Amino acid sequence: MEIVGLRKNTVLVSLIVGVDGWGRMISLKKEKLLRNLKSK
Repeated sequence: MEIVGLRKNTVLVSLIVGVDGWGRMISLKKEKLLRNLKSK
């Protein structure tokens, strides 16, 4: 039972980390786009 709980926790953590990573990537791309637009 404990092993199943650990697996569920690791899946949740990996999902949260993945979403956080995507959010950071998107925000970085937005910053680059804004900088490019401002420089023109």
